[in-house]
Amino acid sequence: MALASNCSDTKGADGANGGAGPDGSAGSEQAGSPPNAADSAGAASLAGAAGDTGTAGPLSCNANFTISNVAFYGNAGTQRPGLSSCPAVTPAAAAITGNNVTTADDGTIVYGTSPALWATFSAHGTGQLPVTLSVNSSGGLTVRASIYSADGSYANAQAGLAYVGTNCLNASQYTGIRFELTGDFGKCGMLFEVIDAEDTPSSAVPGKAECTASRCIDPYFRLTKPGVYEVPFSALANGAPMPTVDTTSIIGMQWLLSVGG
Repeated sequence: MALASNCSDTKGADGANGGAGPDGSAGSEQAGSPPNAADSAGAASLAGAAGDTGTAGPLSCNANFTISNVAFYGNAGTQRPGLSSCPAVTPAAAAITGNNVTTADDGTIVYGTSPALWATFSAHGTGQLPVTLSVNSSGGLTVRASIYSADGSYANAQAGLAYVGTNCLNASQYTGIRFELTGDFGKCGMLFEVIDAEDTPSSAVPGKAECTASRCIDPYFRLTKPGVYEVPFSALANGAPMPTVDTTSIIGMQWLLSVGG
């Protein structure tokens, strides 16, 4: 499921100019204010100060963490009509991960009951090791990734959940998405992204995604440490061409790990 192809290059470019932004809240508190492009992607850059030649050295990070209890949360009022041309359906339930976990013949982990199914996917940059996904006894999604940059330039890897079927999801009646991260993502920077139709390249998810612009970036929020997160849709920012998430045309979500910038 090629949902991650719209962020490999553009966030590295943003991050080159960024300083460390405000941390998102972990624990039981809600996520804080949305970061700007420089804050989010720039803070994900772990490069040290440049040497005399102005060239950064090698960078690497290792992550081994579990994503669990993913669900829509809150009450934003009456569901809004969709903005996208992607036909949308209402989520059958707020919960996304947890019970009813199966593994497809190709190894894809699938959550939910038909027709409300969420399938796992992963992606990695050129020259990077594949991301390993597995499910634990409680239904959590365990992610293992190693990222290396020989020259300190931007490198990333992703793991996520894609809504299965020909429809998008209209989750505009909810406030945001809740999830728990346990384990360790080491020195990797991490972003949480909601994938919507307007900001995802049409070639990545034919029939759902609509972006044909030169830059297609899904709105994102910076994560700083393991914990319980409640990320309001309003905190997801810096998408392109649409800066904020269209909650009426959700295709999926992903957790993006990175080094360099």
